[in-house]
Amino acid sequence: MCFVLISILLSACSSSEDRIDSQLRTAASAAETASMALDAWLAGAAPQNYTSRTLQSIGQKLSDAETQIQSADSPEVPDRAGRITAISRLAAAVANAEAGLQENNPAKVERAQRDVRNAIAALAATHTKSFSPHP
Repeated sequence: MCFVLISILLSACSSSEDRIDSQLRTAASAAETASMALDAWLAGAAPQNYTSRTLQSIGQKLSDAETQIQSADSPEVPDRAGRITAISRLAAAVANAEAGLQENNPAKVERAQRDVRNAIAALAATHTKSFSPHP
């Protein structure tokens, strides 16, 4: 009986961690897509409407990922707050890039793109830090 209860608890924790890892991969992939779309727009290789719709979709994916991580039922997930903060930074950078596109302001888009890249690095750092050995 005790073994069954422990197994259920462990599987609940791991499935919560798996869901969070899945959301982190989704957020990282979406952010990379945003960066590539912005590269293309800045190079004149992608239309503004396409890039804007892409960023809107990515913004929604980031929002969904953040919500899923916040609602995860496992408080033992390593650096959950740091991951949420990193995804929030990504979402804000994508929103700023979209605003720059709407204003047709390449300088604002470039700044937002740098912010996207920095936020991607921050997200990767939280993921790496969470799985590094602890003394």
